Amino acid sequence: MDLYKHETTKIKSLLKENPRGMSVTDISRNIGINRNTVAKYLELLRISGHIEMENIGTAKVYFLSQRIPVSTLLNFSSDYIVVIDDSNKVVQANDRFMELTQNSKSNIQGKKLCDVFPPMISNKTLLDSIKDARKGDDQVETLDLFVDNELCFFKTKIIPSTFDDGEIGVTLIMENITEEINSRNLLRMQQEELEILVSRRTSELEKANEMLKKEIADRIKMEEVLMESEKKYRLLAENTFDSIWQLNEDLVFIYANPATTDINHFETEDFIGTKLQDHFPDNEMKKISETMGNKLKDGSDREYARIETVAYDKNKNLVPIEIYAKMLFDENGKFCGYQGTTKKRIVLDKPGK
Repeated sequence: MDLYKHETTKIKSLLKENPRGMSVTDISRNIGINRNTVAKYLELLRISGHIEMENIGTAKVYFLSQRIPVSTLLNFSSDYIVVIDDSNKVVQANDRFMELTQNSKSNIQGKKLCDVFPPMISNKTLLDSIKDARKGDDQVETLDLFVDNELCFFKTKIIPSTFDDGEIGVTLIMENITEEINSRNLLRMQQEELEILVSRRTSELEKANEMLKKEIADRIKMEEVLMESEKKYRLLAENTFDSIWQLNEDLVFIYANPATTDINHFETEDFIGTKLQDHFPDNEMKKISETMGNKLKDGSDREYARIETVAYDKNKNLVPIEIYAKMLFDENGKFCGYQGTTKKRIVLDKPGK
């Protein structure tokens, strides 16, 4: 679309000035290009996600897209995301995946997936699942990877993807579930040990934890283990395990992905339009304001704030959550809100409670 950058820029600027939308004829008349050529540019912009079209009566009316640029949100996710081509070579990866593999973008692109992954027990199941995904079937695997000499577990969605040139690829969305697995097993072992001998619970739980690590390493076998258009990026955000959201400068939610429902039980359409303070107790809201103010006071769009807090769900129950957030600025450098991610925290009760 770079060949038509001048014309498409004029069209987007015109649509920005006319938020109620314009027809092909209206646009053609305003920019002085014939109707058929304008229709071609509009179709290119629609496919790439820059504009949207609605049928109003017999007319097609075009609007500037109001969607969140999901490609910029992917790096906020705690998921590890990588896109590979039909030769299993890396096409794109987000920052979290590059941190996991301890690689830079220039070093990772074009390499075989298995050459950049941390050491794993086996990659046969992963390769089979990637092969099946290319046939159009979504796959879910649990990958066991050694990260910094520790065995970690990643729940991985393997999604068929199509690039702009029509080639078939695969996208892997990996969620680190090590804490979840360890916590689940730890709770089970705690219950067993408490039933046997409560008076020795501390020492027995420590031994159980060590036994658990060995049991996990001995028992679990490996069930192995970005780039098309704006539509592809939205698919990734809609499938991520974390809640991705955006606030305007008045702290009103203007975007939330479906994962938000898993945390607070609000339907997405009901959640959008609510205010940040509607979802937190007063003391937690004060803590959030102070934390974000201290972390983001320099006004850098690269500075993240991490906050552990509790929030109300739809039924006014308190849910432990973890927030990653950063400030947003418009093209003139003016503050325009916040965006970030939220995920549930796992809180273990102390033994005997």
